[in-house]
Amino acid sequence: MKPLFSIIIPCFNCIETIDRCLNSFFEQEFDEFELILVDDCSSDGSFDYLVSKYAHKENLTIKRNDSNKGPAFSRNEGIRIATGEFVCFCDSDDWVENTFFNVLIECLESLHPDIVFFNHRKIFKNHSTKDFIIYRARSEISTKEALVNNLQSLCTLCVKTSIAKDNPIPDLRNGEDYAIVPIWIQQSKKIVCLKDTLYNYFMSASSASRRPSPFAMNNLFLSFEHVKNNSESEYSEEIEFIGVSDCLYGAVLTGIKAKNKKKEILDIPSRFELLYPDWNKNKYLPKLPFLKRMFLRFVKKRNFLFLNLYVKLHSLFLKK
Repeated sequence: MKPLFSIIIPCFNCIETIDRCLNSFFEQEFDEFELILVDDCSSDGSFDYLVSKYAHKENLTIKRNDSNKGPAFSRNEGIRIATGEFVCFCDSDDWVENTFFNVLIECLESLHPDIVFFNHRKIFKNHSTKDFIIYRARSEISTKEALVNNLQSLCTLCVKTSIAKDNPIPDLRNGEDYAIVPIWIQQSKKIVCLKDTLYNYFMSASSASRRPSPFAMNNLFLSFEHVKNNSESEYSEEIEFIGVSDCLYGAVLTGIKAKNKKKEILDIPSRFELLYPDWNKNKYLPKLPFLKRMFLRFVKKRNFLFLNLYVKLHSLFLKK
């Protein structure tokens, strides 16, 4: 029988965490789902471990890339072979709540959405937690509202498989979520946000302190270009806002953290302003937190000294 859900899990050096991830699905009451694990040439024995422990399970498929190709490629490979009506994503060191499927099924049966978003929780190494709540009540929302409400993580959505197959994830090492979720939103006729926290994102000790790749900054700009080039003109102001939030803020912040050259970093706002010279007048800017708006004012003025100071404080805050 065709499963309702296909769960796609890219795997890379996950031998220490994958059991917790998979058990969170095996322990669900609902069992009409398939798990698709795509190993990206792990070097810690993850693939052999997965085969030896889980290959016998009927609802689980294990694949391996022929070379290390990154999570976007692995997710696309999972999407390609998915047979479920809907696809969801989980990282190999994360896990879902035990109500995950029950909540989603109730929503799908009562509201018939094309894409569903839900809240998530960050779990830190010291066992402290922080909930990220975007919606406090179940709501059907418009395309424009979805585009400007920071709904950009692949791991906190459930989308019709046909939409994901027709709109593959760009092959980027960074920012692939930012590049595809706005496209899937625009391709969805009905969008629903849930009040429920269904996903647990594990922050390892190195997550907050790891320096981004020098290529991450440009990949974030490329992810925005993909969104812009594949969006409808009626959403131009919303797409500009995504660019301000993800490209001007995200890419510049990442570039400074990665210690890219000053000229390369300041080239990001210059390139963006060729597309949107009046971005600082976007009507959605007040939605951003005060500190983000302050950072963007420094970007507009090309005040590199204060941008650096902001990033240092930002990094210190993340380590706490």
